[in-house]
Amino acid sequence: MPSLPQELVDRIIDEARDDIPTLRSCSLVSHAFLPRTRVHLFETIDLSTIDECQKFHALCITSPHVITYVKNLDLCTLYGGRRERILEDPSFPAVMGLIPVCQLERLKINKYHWSEVSESSKEALSQHSFRSVVLDTNLLKDVDALYTVFSGSTEFDLSFEGIIGESSPFITNMSPPASGGWLVKLSLEGFCDPILESIIETQTYPFSVNNLQSLSIIIEHQTTVASQTNLRFTTSVPRTSECGTSQERLGGGYPPDFEYLAIALYQCVASGRRRYF
Repeated sequence: MPSLPQELVDRIIDEARDDIPTLRSCSLVSHAFLPRTRVHLFETIDLSTIDECQKFHALCITSPHVITYVKNLDLCTLYGGRRERILEDPSFPAVMGLIPVCQLERLKINKYHWSEVSESSKEALSQHSFRSVVLDTNLLKDVDALYTVFSGSTEFDLSFEGIIGESSPFITNMSPPASGGWLVKLSLEGFCDPILESIIETQTYPFSVNNLQSLSIIIEHQTTVASQTNLRFTTSVPRTSECGTSQERLGGGYPPDFEYLAIALYQCVASGRRRYF
């Protein structure tokens, strides 16, 4: 019985791209299935513990081909009710050092204290050029410390979800950060967002907005979290410098400081499209 064309085998395996148990079974059935199953099995690497990070590093050392499939890196550091300090362990920058600089597409970091990120991990992350970055429920003291991590990303989507300050005031350093890459999409979501405060206070943002196509801001008031949304502001920024046709949705009764921050940020983007602001 003749074997199936490799193209057809790949198409069949692609249909199971999100079914990890099936992909693992396919990888054991035939050598013809192995290359395509690896593409999906190792495309996204989830690391929740230091032990997982160390084991993945060991796997990449013994089987170097594995690292060539990695496109997305998801870090969740709250595991089993305790925080895992992955970004402080030497195994993390060691893993990042094995991945080719332009290979990673997406980075997601969930539930992390940025004051605990080691300098070697910051340096390792800054060497890569991400296309998409999602920071979900992260805590930070110094916005500059966060920005420097993405200095190597030249053009990407940036999403801050639930970022809050570790202390009051939220931002301990309001000095203008150095200019960085190009933003295509910017999304801010959280409580009294320190990213907004930093931008408005310094009138400076470390990424060029010349190519910005989408801007989304959702801010929730800390005293009415149950109502979910106290201010919701979403707009698509046109590619031309004429921003008068952009649509805004702002309801009434929202905290004026939050509303001011959201509108001021939009105005900064709309009026400063030809410069770093």
